Amino acid sequence: MGAEVALKIGSAGGSPSRLNHEYNVYKSIAGSIGTSLVLWYGKEGLYEVIVLEHLGNSLDDLINNKQFDYGKVFSCALQMVCSSYL
Repeated sequence: MGAEVALKIGSAGGSPSRLNHEYNVYKSIAGSIGTSLVLWYGKEGLYEVIVLEHLGNSLDDLINNKQFDYGKVFSCALQMVCSSYL
């Protein structure tokens, strides 16, 4: 059985595309701690697709499941911002 992945799907129409920009951002921060690895990016019919390594639940999932409150989220955000300047 294969690994779990996350998909981001968007309309391929329009220029520049949001997913193409997002793919370029992922490429530029590749290898950073806590960043998903892009497994594939391309077009399929009318859609653009990014296939990412699935790292686990999103913050939104954790908040909705009452596993994280907003205080913990803001604490994590502060740590992420501060550690990016080191």
